[in-house]
Amino acid sequence: MNLVIDIGNTRIKLAFFKHHLMVQSYTLNDFTEFQTNVPWDRYIPLLKKIIISNVTNTEIAGFVQNKMPHVPIVEVSANMRLPFQIDYETPHTLGSDRIAAVAGAMAEFPKENLLIIDFGTCIKYNFSINGVFAGGAISPGVQMRYNALHHYTGKLPLLKLDVLQLPVVIGKNSFDNLHSGVINGCIAEVRFFIDAARQKYSDGLKIILTGGDAIFFENLLERKVFLRPYLILNGLNELLEYQNV
Repeated sequence: MNLVIDIGNTRIKLAFFKHHLMVQSYTLNDFTEFQTNVPWDRYIPLLKKIIISNVTNTEIAGFVQNKMPHVPIVEVSANMRLPFQIDYETPHTLGSDRIAAVAGAMAEFPKENLLIIDFGTCIKYNFSINGVFAGGAISPGVQMRYNALHHYTGKLPLLKLDVLQLPVVIGKNSFDNLHSGVINGCIAEVRFFIDAARQKYSDGLKIILTGGDAIFFENLLERKVFLRPYLILNGLNELLEYQNV
């Protein structure tokens, strides 16, 4: 059995796989939940190998090494053995979550041109063209935009994404104004990248959405997209299966 761990800026996600089949997944808020909310005693005897995508400095890698010293651990980086090429000027700065997202998308859609949009702490645009990671873009995520409006002003309140309320265009109060600016701004930005990419790659381009806020934006974009909530976890497992461990 494989263990894949995605340590993000906001949450920790992990899953157990039997070959290419996900058996169980967990979404955790912090290191304490990582220690206590996963039935480790049930899974540890079954583990054969582990992969970790770590975009933050945490205690998790040390915990895994100490608790499972018999299991080989792979850390994601651009220097590892990859099932695709990277066309990027600074591969050592490329986030491990972006590598995993591309691996997951290419495993499901081989030989396709892809735009993978990850709605996480940041919104990340990853292009896979002719089997090569070609780069992309990064912009502030939804909550980061709300945080910035509150932090850098004197009176604007701190809001969060309300998944039950669609934003209006013309807000009549401060709350609606903030929601309109943040959400409609995100929609316009994502549509721009989709339309520009489809114009450039007119022979076909698949759009894949992932990340915590992706499900909210799926229907608001008014574009044909594929929603894949577990894309990064699946991608991590694909990377792990590709290694000689």
